[in-house]
Amino acid sequence: MAKTITTHGVQPMNYHVPSVVDGSPVSVRQWMPPPEVNTRAVLQLTHGILEHSGRYDRFARFLAKNGFRVYASDLRGHGLSVPQSELGKAGVQFWADTTADMKQLLDLMHKENPELPRFAFGHSLGSALTQAHIQNWGSMFKGAILCGTFGAFPGMNATQLHDTAGALQPLAFSAETSDNVSAVFVELLNNLNTASGPDFKGCDWQTTDQVEIERFLRDPLNGKPFCNRMMYGVLQGLSQLWTPENESRIPKDLPTLIHAAPEILSAA
Repeated sequence: MAKTITTHGVQPMNYHVPSVVDGSPVSVRQWMPPPEVNTRAVLQLTHGILEHSGRYDRFARFLAKNGFRVYASDLRGHGLSVPQSELGKAGVQFWADTTADMKQLLDLMHKENPELPRFAFGHSLGSALTQAHIQNWGSMFKGAILCGTFGAFPGMNATQLHDTAGALQPLAFSAETSDNVSAVFVELLNNLNTASGPDFKGCDWQTTDQVEIERFLRDPLNGKPFCNRMMYGVLQGLSQLWTPENESRIPKDLPTLIHAAPEILSAA
């Protein structure tokens, strides 16, 4: 006689936790496998620039249906971690604060799932932050996926990156200009969009899927450019990310899948 199995579907959750850094609210999403599915691993998902963790709902539901409990936070200045009027705004310590928030989420994952293997997934800016994450805490993971990743700042060598951060510093620390939209950020997006062709809509560099492009453009939580102080914090973090000393801290036995355009990999 066939056994009847009642399915309940993936169980999503959304809540806020106070950051260990400064108490600011960090939006966290979870996707839990259906009760009838055995949970076999947990995954920390870190989203990219101009978006938020809710954009990964379909992907996370697929993972949850296959036994992965998925945790994802909205980065500082993104998504539900800030009011809509503050999207694109974060402090000059963005990189250090955000990586600390990521470690806080990792600790929560470990506390709630002490016996399950942990994996890290990051896309775009999230993949760069995940590089830093596995430099610091790679021993806590069984594997990592770096999606849409890069090993150098697009269009700049290490010296240019350092000089750009230096030029941005006074704008980032001035009360008159720190919250202004960063011209460096706008130029970066323009370069990425131009490379996508003459008919780009503003986010074609992210995907060739027209449905996803339209979804991105309709979402009020997407597309807010970084202010000067936030962009300075990003550049400061990236300038330290790819030093031989820091890269060597990634455990040599950590399985890592790298997914990126060939031209980006060759440039890196």
